[in-house]
Amino acid sequence: MHRKYLTQPWVNVAVLATLACFVGPVALAQISTPTTEELDAVKERLIEHYNMREGPVAMRDLPQWAPIKKIVVRDIYGPGSLGTTEARIEWISKVAPGVEFEVFKTTNEAIASGALQDAQAVLGIGCSPGLIFALGPETHWTQSSSSGVAGCFYRDGEDSIKAHQMMLKRGTVLTSQRGVNSIAIAEHALSLMLALIQGVDIHIRRQDKGIWGRFFTDRVKDPNIDWELDGRTLLIAGLGTVGTEIARRANALGMRVIATRNSSRDGPDFVDYVGLAYELNELAAQADVVLSQLPLTAETDQIFNAEFFEIMKPSAYFINMGRGQHVVMDDLVDALRQGKIAGAALEALDPEPLPPGHPLWTMPRVIITPHVSDYSDKHEDTVWQLYRENLRRYIAGDKLLNVIDMEKGY
Repeated sequence: MHRKYLTQPWVNVAVLATLACFVGPVALAQISTPTTEELDAVKERLIEHYNMREGPVAMRDLPQWAPIKKIVVRDIYGPGSLGTTEARIEWISKVAPGVEFEVFKTTNEAIASGALQDAQAVLGIGCSPGLIFALGPETHWTQSSSSGVAGCFYRDGEDSIKAHQMMLKRGTVLTSQRGVNSIAIAEHALSLMLALIQGVDIHIRRQDKGIWGRFFTDRVKDPNIDWELDGRTLLIAGLGTVGTEIARRANALGMRVIATRNSSRDGPDFVDYVGLAYELNELAAQADVVLSQLPLTAETDQIFNAEFFEIMKPSAYFINMGRGQHVVMDDLVDALRQGKIAGAALEALDPEPLPPGHPLWTMPRVIITPHVSDYSDKHEDTVWQLYRENLRRYIAGDKLLNVIDMEKGY
């Protein structure tokens, strides 16, 4: 699907009347020109509630900043609380009067159309070399549709390196959806941790076989179930936006939270200790649960390997919420088989999906979820609020939210 929308610098009454026929009164109210109070409320929600961060530099201070005439948008969503695609574009356009929007359902359609060549901004398309190579010389801002942007820096080998160099040369500003999913991912991570500690995976497998089991007789077989969380140590590798939300919830359950981050030792009050990246192995030896929320970079690729699992306590659990490429899967399988760790929960794997017959499918004390933690009932609304807020900020020349450090890649 490909549609063009040329917005007006005023509220088009005829358009609003037409939209009312299929959007309804709630969505119709949402597409009126935003008030200062409404914009402030969205800002508070994104920054305070979802822990998004402002970039270091205002757009007006960058030499490549220029007025936007055309934006290419990928809209993958069906009708939602903001209505259809037409209603969403009308809603977002209230902060961008006079701007032309071209809307596509897929990245490939957008690339093949040539529409990216004369666009000044791109909203909602994942960061990939194919996208970057298709951008025209006037495209100075790309809003990614994902939290991770490794495709533009590292994941796809030489093409990623070329894409990265091209963005640096042009001064492209890249923003991510970091934070949109932070609460959903944090709650998913907590559910995996609790499931392992309470042996829910054991219960489910017994249920499938019609077996009634009581854990107080099972402790002889597995001493690593039925912990109380109070006083247990959780290590979060990667104390970013999502890691902070995980830490907040774990601390509320009485856990001692320690963490690593690459930038500094600064951290919130509910984290007992923040170490730098080089301290990961030392801290892992203390942890009852190791949880990865790292970005994928050359330094973190396959960081969880045989050496790392050797350092962990035999009673400790490993949870991967980051990227599958962080883990050497064969080494994880060996560590589980040899009892070097107590169990694992994997939301991200390599490859995805795991091939049929892979040992992790059937191994005891392993829980697999198919990379689904980033979605919630509030996901779509939050995505569009981020898009509109960043578009408003770009046009005003202000600091954008979720700006990617072009040297670090996250």
